[in-house]
Amino acid sequence: MPRAPSHRRSGATALAVGLAVAAGAVAGSAEPEAFFESRIRPLLERVCVECHAGADAAAGLRLTDRAGWEDSGAIVPGDPAASRLLARVRSTDPLERMPPPDAGAPLSPAEIGDVERWITAGAVDPRAAGGDPPAGPALRPRPFVITAADEDWWAFQPIEAQVLKGAEAVLPAEEKIDRLVARGLEQVPGLAPSPPATPRELVRRATFDLHGLPPTPEAVAAFAADPSLAAWRRLVDDLLASRRHGERWGRYWLDWVRYAETNGYERDSDKPDAWRYRDYVIDAFATDLPYDRFVVEQLAGDEWADEAALPADDARRDRALVATGFLRLHQWDDEPASALQADFDDADDVLGTIGSAFLGLTISCARCHDHKYDPLAQRDYYALLASLRGIEPYGKPHTGGGSRGRGRIQRPLGAAGGALALAVVELPEPPETFVLHRGDAGSPRERVEPGVPAILAGRWAAPPIRPIGTSSGRRLALARWITSPAHPLTARVIANRVWQRHFGSGIVATPDDFGRTGAPPVNQPLLDFLAGELVASGWSLHHLHRIIMASRTYRMTSRATIPAAQAADPDGRHFWRQSLRRLDAEAIRDSFLAIAGHLGTKSSGPGVYPPLPDDVRAAANQASFRWPDSPAADHDCRSVYLGVRRAVRLPLLEVLDAPAGSAPLAIRPTTTTAPQALLFLDDPWVHAQAARLRDRVVREAGADEGARLGRLWSLVSQRSPTADEAAAAHEFLATRRADGGDDAAWAALCHALLGSSEAIYVD
Repeated sequence: MPRAPSHRRSGATALAVGLAVAAGAVAGSAEPEAFFESRIRPLLERVCVECHAGADAAAGLRLTDRAGWEDSGAIVPGDPAASRLLARVRSTDPLERMPPPDAGAPLSPAEIGDVERWITAGAVDPRAAGGDPPAGPALRPRPFVITAADEDWWAFQPIEAQVLKGAEAVLPAEEKIDRLVARGLEQVPGLAPSPPATPRELVRRATFDLHGLPPTPEAVAAFAADPSLAAWRRLVDDLLASRRHGERWGRYWLDWVRYAETNGYERDSDKPDAWRYRDYVIDAFATDLPYDRFVVEQLAGDEWADEAALPADDARRDRALVATGFLRLHQWDDEPASALQADFDDADDVLGTIGSAFLGLTISCARCHDHKYDPLAQRDYYALLASLRGIEPYGKPHTGGGSRGRGRIQRPLGAAGGALALAVVELPEPPETFVLHRGDAGSPRERVEPGVPAILAGRWAAPPIRPIGTSSGRRLALARWITSPAHPLTARVIANRVWQRHFGSGIVATPDDFGRTGAPPVNQPLLDFLAGELVASGWSLHHLHRIIMASRTYRMTSRATIPAAQAADPDGRHFWRQSLRRLDAEAIRDSFLAIAGHLGTKSSGPGVYPPLPDDVRAAANQASFRWPDSPAADHDCRSVYLGVRRAVRLPLLEVLDAPAGSAPLAIRPTTTTAPQALLFLDDPWVHAQAARLRDRVVREAGADEGARLGRLWSLVSQRSPTADEAAAAHEFLATRRADGGDDAAWAALCHALLGSSEAIYVD
């Protein structure tokens, strides 16, 4: 397995060449502990340790520390199939399932996936031995009551936008960021800001961050010739002005809202025209649609358009209707045991995603009972749910066997001609909403009206609900409450996610959980400053990118050049250096295409389905298998335009940790597995890109071997080979020519460079 690149450019980077290919996979970022702390520890503490802690742990299994489970067989590091814990959380048998039915809802598919990925990656657990429960959040008292500690929780406090005083108050925004980071570093002995990155590193970092693609050698050379702050600002502006920025950041959003084009479950039927929502998201990020409008359109675009009296043929109305496809992205069972219960499951899926993506709250934890840790009562859950119940359900009422039909889930688009969009349709009259005992649709208790959580309602009351045309207006009122400039969560959550994507970790390490089971901010003044800047700029995400990327903090090296700082904060959680990051699955695929000179120009339209390996086809569930092969001319599109099916995924992306779209995913795991090494070594698609790269190098550099090597390195790594690398490459080519000829030798060299660390890591 290749390691993350050493920051000393020794000669063997190239061949390491034969070694880079044989090693060929993706090193797991230095983040297994961060994944445990952000995804696994909160899950164990929320679901498991109430029973599995201390000397009297249930079944003798203690889940409060590694020693408590290490010899139990419940968790077998590296072998999820042999891990009994995974089998128990997957079980549908009420006598076997964990957590047991009387202790709460089963784990979500995303949570089970997190556990499986954690075990597969070696079950890293840094907790010290000992049987005592962790010093984590305490269970809430019963009956439910909001306490002074709840009122004082950091995430529920007003955003303090003006955190710098006096002369500091007039500094440019990027310098304010640096001051706030520096103050955070002062709190930890040994920490100090790192030196600047090189011009080449900066251009690569910025281009991958904003486009998900490598820069051209010419762009690197141009900035190296003028590495001024003014030139840097122009570079960032140019990157933000391209649709490629929307394609890159739109893909992040699709992770956060669990986008897919099928319904999941056994038949995995299509979500008609779901791709229009994907295009809407890309357009929104590319054009810098104000974030508050972006949220409002997804939650209530139809009501917003009606309130604005937009005519049927207005393109803005079409955009707003397409945006409501967000409310149709949930999984859907067309043959449930109870159609009514399934409708509530669908609504829970939507509400949980709203909580995760927009508010950073685990709202779904209050579906069956009061939240065990956060000040969210079960009544709060159903009051929020009432705002969504005016939507016509995805499926029709159903009894008996066989599959059920779909409700009205599409609407016509006026400006686009007999075109249809996946969208919401409002019912003539919203049904009444009741608190459901243990979440059971057949056990209604007290009736509730639409509302917001009591912990927030006092200081940030929702606007009044006013009917809009034939619609209830409930969703628009909820959307306007969420996007109120004074709301304590919305701006913080998205500002944290933008920072996370630029630094590898967020100011809050748990971007979808700002509650008590999440991590506290490492620098709350910095987070509040960014949130305040976002709102003050008119909710411009481009503004946020500009000020973050102009800061000295962003432009630091990722090298650990300060021993004391490395010892005090080895993961860089306080942002004393930049982070070394592996590219995600889509960026790796897109980069290979771009480097080979074959990245397609598709910019919208239905998803593309490239060839699927025969063994994957054979192993698929034939009852649900659908893979409509696309024309060859479309296969080289950017990965964001590939079709996303929940039951079958493209192996290249799946092996590199791309999500299944079954649940919101705030942080993708970065694993290191044997299949990744085999992918880089043997995958026919990877070999095809290597052959294309060889042809490009020959075409652009001519017959001279030295010129070819220079062009190859410039395309892959945006630099020239060192003398040692060039010598190693000449020797490698000579050896390979003797075995298979010149074309095969150059293809092998290109293959090696594509699999090298520099091609798949950004420093």
